[in-house]
Amino acid sequence: MHRVRHRLFIIILLSFCLSLSALAISANELTTEKCFLWEIQSKNSTVYLLGSLHMLRPEMYPLNACMEQAYEQAHVIAVEVNILTVKPQEMHRLIQENGFYPHTGIYADSGTRPAGQSLQTELSPKTLALLKIYLQHNELNLEEIQYMRPWHLGMLIAQQEMIARGFDPALGIDLHFLQKAQGEKEIIELETSEQQIKLLASIGEDAQELSLLDTLQHQNEMDQAITDMVLAWQSGDAEALYQLVRKSEERHPSLAPFFKRLFDQRNQSMSTKIEKFLKSGENTLVIIGGGHLGGENGLINLLSNKSYTIKQLNKSMN
Repeated sequence: MHRVRHRLFIIILLSFCLSLSALAISANELTTEKCFLWEIQSKNSTVYLLGSLHMLRPEMYPLNACMEQAYEQAHVIAVEVNILTVKPQEMHRLIQENGFYPHTGIYADSGTRPAGQSLQTELSPKTLALLKIYLQHNELNLEEIQYMRPWHLGMLIAQQEMIARGFDPALGIDLHFLQKAQGEKEIIELETSEQQIKLLASIGEDAQELSLLDTLQHQNEMDQAITDMVLAWQSGDAEALYQLVRKSEERHPSLAPFFKRLFDQRNQSMSTKIEKFLKSGENTLVIIGGGHLGGENGLINLLSNKSYTIKQLNKSMN
């Protein structure tokens, strides 16, 4: 059980910037033919770039044929993090060190941050008041989570809101194909869980609180936001999904440096690795969070500026 919980935590981590909450339609209700999948060809290799949602609802399966066919044609599967190989003990250590304020309990660390910190001492009165309202509404108390750093708490709130509305991290696209690939295809990681956790933990304290405040302030908008996001994904609209993912940045421009690191800089790194796949002589299915594909600095645009043939595939894979 602990191993499964830690693996699912990684899925939620990958969904951090997609911290929205509900879906009222199924994939079969859409008539658009575009798949959230791009074929990128070099002289001797093909990369299938699949934009993922890391949590789905049961009615969103089976996946479109284009995705399953891309898997069948690939020799290699590349994902952000292979959650099936994450060691629970290492994950637990990383969360203790990066997701909690140091204190005298089980999550105390070596003292690299000032002792005595908690949400009650670090959050502004406005954020703390909204948090207490949220906790009361969900029959929780502040003492249970008081040592969580704001980035960690915000992520867990997103997780809880999505699960409460029927989303299941065990049904994420990444996990679906990772499980299929076990013993069948080579699996490559583009990043590590440690890199991702340390990135989130490196957010300045002010930005962490602002992100948490934004989540708490816009709870009543989450249902529509997630519906819009999944509609964008199901209709193959990378640009629309990108704009939705970065809405909190539009509301709070001071979050721009964090979003640049979370998206733009990582996109540069991942595009370099994708180019290596295009020189490998093999077909590779690359599965990356859907928010990374659109935008000026998104993967589609970055790779379009190179000498590769790129086309978006239809749901019928043609």
